[in-house]
Amino acid sequence: MEFRGKTFALRPFVDFTHIFESYKATVTDTSGTGYTSTADESFGLTLTTFGIAVSWFTGLELEKLEKMDDKLDRIERKIDDQKKSATPPQL
Repeated sequence: MEFRGKTFALRPFVDFTHIFESYKATVTDTSGTGYTSTADESFGLTLTTFGIAVSWFTGLELEKLEKMDDKLDRIERKIDDQKKSATPPQL
Protein backbone atom coordinates (compact mmCIF):
# COMPACT_ATOMS: atom_id res chain seq x y z
CA MET A 1 0.00 0.00 0.00
CA GLU A 2 1.28 3.47 -0.82
CA PHE A 3 -0.05 6.98 -0.42
CA ARG A 4 1.46 9.22 -3.08
CA GLY A 5 1.40 12.92 -3.85
CA LYS A 6 3.20 14.88 -6.53
CA THR A 7 6.43 15.20 -4.55
CA PHE A 8 6.15 12.65 -1.73
CA ALA A 9 5.12 9.10 -0.87
CA LEU A 10 4.16 7.39 2.39
CA ARG A 11 4.51 3.64 2.74
CA PRO A 12 3.27 2.00 5.94
CA PHE A 13 4.96 -1.27 6.88
CA VAL A 14 4.89 -4.10 9.43
CA ASP A 15 7.91 -6.29 10.12
CA PHE A 16 7.95 -9.52 12.13
CA THR A 17 11.25 -10.93 13.39
CA HIS A 18 11.69 -14.09 15.44
CA ILE A 19 15.05 -14.92 17.01
CA PHE A 20 15.66 -18.27 18.67
CA GLU A 21 18.93 -19.36 20.22
CA SER A 22 19.82 -22.52 22.08
CA TYR A 23 22.86 -22.96 24.30
CA LYS A 24 24.37 -26.09 25.82
CA ALA A 25 27.15 -25.81 28.38
CA THR A 26 29.08 -28.60 30.05
CA VAL A 27 31.33 -27.93 33.04
CA THR A 28 33.69 -30.57 34.45
CA ASP A 29 35.47 -30.23 37.78
CA THR A 30 39.21 -30.65 37.22
CA SER A 31 40.10 -31.19 40.89
CA GLY A 32 39.63 -34.92 40.57
CA THR A 33 36.08 -35.40 41.89
CA GLY A 34 34.75 -36.18 38.40
CA TYR A 35 31.82 -33.85 38.85
CA THR A 36 30.19 -32.85 35.51
CA SER A 37 27.33 -30.43 35.07
CA THR A 38 25.37 -29.82 31.88
CA ALA A 39 22.99 -26.94 31.31
CA ASP A 40 20.62 -26.43 28.38
CA GLU A 41 19.20 -22.98 27.81
CA SER A 42 17.05 -21.64 25.04
CA PHE A 43 15.98 -18.11 24.38
CA GLY A 44 13.24 -16.89 22.06
CA LEU A 45 12.39 -13.35 21.09
CA THR A 46 9.69 -12.11 18.73
CA LEU A 47 9.75 -8.51 17.55
CA THR A 48 7.01 -6.67 15.71
CA THR A 49 7.84 -3.32 14.15
CA PHE A 50 5.30 -0.88 12.75
CA GLY A 51 6.37 2.17 10.81
CA ILE A 52 5.90 4.55 7.93
CA ALA A 53 8.55 5.02 5.27
CA VAL A 54 8.54 8.57 3.93
CA SER A 55 10.10 9.55 0.62
CA TRP A 56 10.12 12.82 -1.20
CA PHE A 57 11.12 13.89 -4.67
CA THR A 58 13.13 16.96 -5.51
CA GLY A 59 10.63 17.98 -8.14
CA LEU A 60 13.19 18.41 -10.93
CA GLU A 61 11.70 15.60 -12.98
CA LEU A 62 8.20 16.91 -12.39
CA GLU A 63 9.27 20.42 -13.43
CA LYS A 64 10.74 19.09 -16.68
CA LEU A 65 7.59 17.09 -17.41
CA GLU A 66 5.39 20.13 -16.81
CA LYS A 67 7.53 22.21 -19.20
CA MET A 68 7.23 19.50 -21.85
CA ASP A 69 3.46 19.39 -21.30
CA ASP A 70 3.24 23.18 -21.77
CA LYS A 71 5.22 22.96 -25.00
CA LEU A 72 2.94 20.20 -26.32
CA ASP A 73 -0.12 22.29 -25.44
CA ARG A 74 1.27 25.26 -27.40
CA ILE A 75 2.02 23.03 -30.40
CA GLU A 76 -1.52 21.60 -30.31
CA ARG A 77 -3.00 25.13 -30.17
CA LYS A 78 -0.92 26.21 -33.18
CA ILE A 79 -2.04 23.16 -35.17
CA ASP A 80 -5.69 23.80 -34.21
CA ASP A 81 -5.37 27.47 -35.22
CA GLN A 82 -3.85 26.50 -38.58
CA LYS A 83 -6.66 24.02 -39.23
CA LYS A 84 -9.28 26.66 -38.43
CA SER A 85 -7.72 29.25 -40.76
CA ALA A 86 -7.24 26.71 -43.61
CA THR A 87 -10.88 25.61 -43.57
CA PRO A 88 -12.89 27.45 -46.24
CA PRO A 89 -16.02 29.17 -45.02
CA GLN A 90 -19.22 27.23 -45.56
CA LEU A 91 -22.14 28.85 -47.33
